[in-house]
Amino acid sequence: MASTIEEQLASLIKAIEGLTKCRHENDAKLSKLTNKIDNMIEQRSSQAPPKLPKIQDEGESYIKQTNIKEIHLSTQGLIHIVQLNDFIIKAIKDKSESSFKFSPTYAKTCTQRIDSLKIFEGYQPPKLQQFDDKENPKEHIAHFIETSNDVGTYGDYLVKEFVSSLKENAFDWDTDLKTNSIEYWEKLEQEFLSHICHAPNSRGTTGS
Repeated sequence: MASTIEEQLASLIKAIEGLTKCRHENDAKLSKLTNKIDNMIEQRSSQAPPKLPKIQDEGESYIKQTNIKEIHLSTQGLIHIVQLNDFIIKAIKDKSESSFKFSPTYAKTCTQRIDSLKIFEGYQPPKLQQFDDKENPKEHIAHFIETSNDVGTYGDYLVKEFVSSLKENAFDWDTDLKTNSIEYWEKLEQEFLSHICHAPNSRGTTGS
């Protein structure tokens, strides 16, 4: 179960307090490591390459003790409030994004080309009639095109807006289309009419 925001904040505050408390100790360890490395570099010209397991272990220990990154302390050992605020926001954002990473998402039925089409600036989505597969599909298409044209959308731009005019079973039909299967408006129109004309209880059913 994901941690709550309160638990995240409490954990961050505890970690920051620990970081502040051991700052001077860590600085001393880092200085010691730096001096060791400097001495080894000076001796390198006359000696064989030295082994570094001890320094590596100490370095890893230092990193583990300071596992909060990108927080800088002032010379007084205080954390700037802006840094703390940014760090907390970033931590919460990262947690939220990871929570949604495995959530099911709506797979777009149109191709990348159509999905990347940009609506002109100032565009106001029209109020579309909602189709639920019990109405006349050809009349719905005609009304949808006319309404969309009135606000300046034509051709393949209609593909991006058409799903907004569907509801219930008709909406489910659209979401069940294969991903990236709709390449242009005429194909979506053809798929829609073909489906509705073969759907039970539809006014588009032939022979009724």
